[in-house]
Amino acid sequence: MWPILFHIRDCQVSTYSFCLWTGYLLGIQWVYRHRQEVGMRGGLFWLLMCVMIFSSMLGGRFGWYFLTGPARLSGAEDIARVLKPGRVYWAGLLSGVSGIWIFIELQNRRFLYRDPLAVLDYIATGVPLGHMLGRLGCLAAGCCYGRPCRMPWGIRFVNLWSSVPLQFLGIPLHPVQLYEAMGEVLIFLFLAFAIIPRIRAGRIRRGMAFWGYILLYSCLRFCTEFFRWDPRGTFLSPVLSPAQWFSLFSGSAAVVFILWMSGGKAAVSRGGGGPSPCDSQSPWF
Repeated sequence: MWPILFHIRDCQVSTYSFCLWTGYLLGIQWVYRHRQEVGMRGGLFWLLMCVMIFSSMLGGRFGWYFLTGPARLSGAEDIARVLKPGRVYWAGLLSGVSGIWIFIELQNRRFLYRDPLAVLDYIATGVPLGHMLGRLGCLAAGCCYGRPCRMPWGIRFVNLWSSVPLQFLGIPLHPVQLYEAMGEVLIFLFLAFAIIPRIRAGRIRRGMAFWGYILLYSCLRFCTEFFRWDPRGTFLSPVLSPAQWFSLFSGSAAVVFILWMSGGKAAVSRGGGGPSPCDSQSPWF
């Protein structure tokens, strides 16, 4: 693979970092195109995006810290690594959603009310688009590598700079990163072209795209974890990885909320699944 994209004098730019930030920009660009449909406009849109990025990166990194244990952090440089881009996706997603929700609620105290789920529907739809590029970055870096594979599509990592341990170099491994990247594309297409239009038409309630993403990604992540071979920590039992336990919890919560929301009456007017919860002329976004 290609862990280092290019060098600038003494600095090296990793392919993972490039894909990570390109993924953020790609997901944000999709949300930006639909900002008017949920009342997003002005500088507060970009402030919300900054809150989302910062909270998700910080949460993902601290998630890695709690799974691997404080014993791995011995010096100032190790502690500083906690503040770098995240390692645990579920922790980053949870903290990102929390940051978005808190930001919206704080803005609701100043301006007219805005339903957080109306905003999260569009953000959750853009997330798999960006996450797909992030997984391609994982493939280039060699992290999140898979188990040995006897199928013809097994990939061999030979670059010494990759994250694959030396004893696994040259061995055909499952391209778990590609499995998940392809699944993310399918999730995006389903949400963007099947769920979001129905929310806009008022046929289903706000929040269905958000909870639909949580359910679909939980299923995807639970399955792909069986093909991974990299150390990911332990939680409750060595049979299931921490990500699988979190997928079970999140997927179950998503099913409960989807069933509960499906039992309610959907709004009938257009524009974000019903009448806009705030005046279109308000300064909110």
